[in-house]
Amino acid sequence: MKNYRYLGFSWLKKELPKLNGSISAIVILNGLNSTDATSKSSKANLTLGPLYNYQHDEWKGILGGYYQMGKTDNNLTLNAYMVNGYGEYRKNKMQAGLGLDLLSGNSDKTQPTKSRNFSTLYATNHKFYGYMDYFLNIPSDTKQRGLVDAYLRMGVNLKKNLVTIMDVHSFSLAHENNSGVNKIKKGLGNELDFLLEYKPSPIINVQMGYSMMFASKNMELIKGGDNNNYNGWAFLMLKVSPTFFSHEFKN
Repeated sequence: MKNYRYLGFSWLKKELPKLNGSISAIVILNGLNSTDATSKSSKANLTLGPLYNYQHDEWKGILGGYYQMGKTDNNLTLNAYMVNGYGEYRKNKMQAGLGLDLLSGNSDKTQPTKSRNFSTLYATNHKFYGYMDYFLNIPSDTKQRGLVDAYLRMGVNLKKNLVTIMDVHSFSLAHENNSGVNKIKKGLGNELDFLLEYKPSPIINVQMGYSMMFASKNMELIKGGDNNNYNGWAFLMLKVSPTFFSHEFKN
C-alpha cells in the first residue's frame, strides 16, 4: 500500500430486478514511483473486475472477482487475482453468514521477474480480514504468499437500535513457503471478533468490541512474536456523523 503517483478509475453499476440484485464493475489505474533505478521513474498496474450483489427475502450475498496486471513499483511483471463470496440468511432477529476471500500470491515456482501478489491497493482497516488488523498490506503481511480468509458471521438484533455480531476467521496462506530455512505451511490461525453496536439516533453510532487471535507457529514465522502469548484487544468507539449541508437539485 504505497502512495500513488497518478490514479484513474471508473465504476459502473446496473440494477438487475429479474435477478434480485445488481452488478457493478470497477477499473483502477494505479501509478507508483519506481523503486528500480534502472527503469522508468513510474510504474503502472491495472485492477479490474465485477461484483454481483444479491438480495431476496431473507437471503443476501455477493460474488466478485478481480484481476491485476502491469508492473509493480520494483519492475516485476504483475499477474494476480482475487475472488470473494459471501452468503447470509436473516430470520426474525437472527442472521448467519459464510464468506471466503482468496488473494493470490507467489509460490516456490514463481519466477524472480514476476509477481503473483494481489494488492488491495489501499487499507480498509477493520472492514476486511478481522478487527486485529493482521493483514493490511497483503503482499507484505503474508511474505508474498497470498491470503485465504474463510469466515463465519452470526448476529442478533437485541433491540431495534442494538445489535451484536460475532465473526470467526480462519486464516491461511494461499501457498506454502518451502524455499527458506523455516518451512512455512498454509495454516496461520483463527480470530474471534465480538462487536456490540448501538445507534441511539441516525447520526450517532457507539461500538464496543473485543478480539482474540489464536495464531499458529506459521503466523509467528510470518509476523514475528510468540504464538503462545495471549493476543487480544478491546475497543470503544463513538462516531458522530452530522449533515451540515444538504440540497436537492431539481430539473
